[in-house]
Amino acid sequence: MATPYTELAQDRGSNLWLRFFMSPRWRVFRHLLCIFLIGLLVVKGKNEEYNLTGEIIMKVVLLVWLTGLPYLNMYYFVPRFLFRRRYFSYFLLVLLTATACFFLIFEGGRLLIAPYRVLPPKNETITLDMVFSFLFALCVLLAASTSIKLLQRWIEDSYRFRQIEVARLQSELNQLKSQVNPHFLFNTLNNTHILIQKDPVLAATVVLKLSDLLRYQLYDSSRPAVLLAAEIRFLHDFLELEQLRRDQFEFSISTRQLPENRMVPPFLFISFVENAVKHSSDPTGRSQVHVFFEATGALLHFSCKNSRPLMPDAHRKEGGLGLANAIRRLELLYQGRHNLQINEAPDHYQVVLTLPL
Repeated sequence: MATPYTELAQDRGSNLWLRFFMSPRWRVFRHLLCIFLIGLLVVKGKNEEYNLTGEIIMKVVLLVWLTGLPYLNMYYFVPRFLFRRRYFSYFLLVLLTATACFFLIFEGGRLLIAPYRVLPPKNETITLDMVFSFLFALCVLLAASTSIKLLQRWIEDSYRFRQIEVARLQSELNQLKSQVNPHFLFNTLNNTHILIQKDPVLAATVVLKLSDLLRYQLYDSSRPAVLLAAEIRFLHDFLELEQLRRDQFEFSISTRQLPENRMVPPFLFISFVENAVKHSSDPTGRSQVHVFFEATGALLHFSCKNSRPLMPDAHRKEGGLGLANAIRRLELLYQGRHNLQINEAPDHYQVVLTLPL
């Protein structure tokens, strides 16, 4: 099972520093870099009280302490106590380890390199300044090592939560899309059934048009994105079906400066057009639906305007499942990067939508 660490390592679009900091692939290089930087600090120091051998031993001991204590904290104390919320045990162990290290370094180290002394020994005693200096250096090391593990834990949890959220949103999107398709199909089949009873010849033409729509619905729209031109052609076929079914229905689809090969999510506009068709129906007069697409820069502008009957149906509900799903899909897909306006007037109803291309 892939972990957030390995997924970050395989994510070519992720930040290079983040991949170096989190990926198991670069673990050895991270440790070597850390030891190298600490080694630079150790090598810079010089002590003339001891010969070369004593100075090397002293620096090796110092390097082991400066690297060993942070690694002990990162890989034992933090995971086993701090991450498990055993705070008292964590701080107690750190305090005991710090005390033991202090006496081990001060007393043990001095005895270890005593044979290599070249200058007369000084009367060295433990002073309060030495204790505070040691504790300060220790706190810096422990804070740095703890911060590294906390940062890695935070990045790992954030990545996991993001993946969970993406999966949840994708599941909701798929559910909404599965609701839109049967909703459209149900309305189209219902209209065809009515037309068969009135005009069988015209109904045959409608069935052929419907087959094209179903082909797009079942195959083309199964992809996460389709060509904008294919989506517009689908809307045209849908409106043409409606025009064959209704005698006093007019429609137009206009485009301006649309880029070629531009992709959009499938069935993104059909709910607005379907809603316009439904609410433009006027038994006493002509009804109209006008659709317009325009691209300006990195934005796509969509407009769907329909006429409203002079005598509205009192039993007809505004909106519907398809329209509500379309609005929710826009929120999930674009997360506030779109703009949707619905304008109502006594004689018309208009939806204006702006999307990033």
